[in-house]
Amino acid sequence: MQVDYLTLGDNGPAVRFIRAGQGPALVLMHTVRTQFDIFQRVIPKLLNQFTVYTFDYPGFGWSEIVPNADYREPSFRRHVVQFVKQLDLRELTLAGESMGATLALTAAATLGKRVRQVVAFNTYDYLPGLERANFLASFIIKSVRAPIVGPVFAALENKAILKGIISGGVFNPKTLPPDFIDELNRVGKRIGYSKDQHAGLAV
Repeated sequence: MQVDYLTLGDNGPAVRFIRAGQGPALVLMHTVRTQFDIFQRVIPKLLNQFTVYTFDYPGFGWSEIVPNADYREPSFRRHVVQFVKQLDLRELTLAGESMGATLALTAAATLGKRVRQVVAFNTYDYLPGLERANFLASFIIKSVRAPIVGPVFAALENKAILKGIISGGVFNPKTLPPDFIDELNRVGKRIGYSKDQHAGLAV
């Protein structure tokens, strides 16, 4: 699978994306505080039935970080719509989990006849969102959202805390690939990466 970058619109952010497989278009959309690598074990199983597309949202993964970016749902929906239209995808399936599921539904409403079907898993309703994952997630996310001390708690994120929070959204935490957690940890150290915004996403 070849990784490439696409600039959204005329002056939009550059997003990291992949295209692989054969068949009808399928766009996969990732969750909060992750990136398209979350689908690393899913994509190989789809390549004979679909042409799979997926991208890191702006400010997530290895896509361009835009200072003072808007991390609310309407902004991300515009990115998804722009991605689909720019690649001129039609008769496509939009599929996502958590925040990606919400975006699949809202983007489909905007894209209209371009979309054949939507698959939405565990649709993210924004607040309380990540807080429901487990006790650790509840404590950390509430702390990150708190006035004044929020950025301090966001800066405390490390691999162990990240793994604990992500584990709350997995049926069997033992199946979490260590290399995936390592990758998320590396991304979180990028200059300008906004962990507090990602944790506090709201409509």
